[in-house]
Amino acid sequence: MANNEIEQITTNGTSDKKRSKSKTEINHNNDYSYISDYLQVTNRIFKQMLISSLEGADKIVKRLNTSEKINYIR
Repeated sequence: MANNEIEQITTNGTSDKKRSKSKTEINHNNDYSYISDYLQVTNRIFKQMLISSLEGADKIVKRLNTSEKINYIR
């Protein structure tokens, strides 16, 4: 009986650690998903996002004619 109790405690202890680790990973992944939304869109969509978010941004977007310039703004 004592061996069974020890095994149950060990199993429960390990599963609790796995659960807490997965919660940490989920929170960590949510942080990255928030940032990556605007970083992984196409250049055309990114330009549309800029135009809709800033007043007068259409003048800025006209000058973003290379990938280097767009990546700098991102």
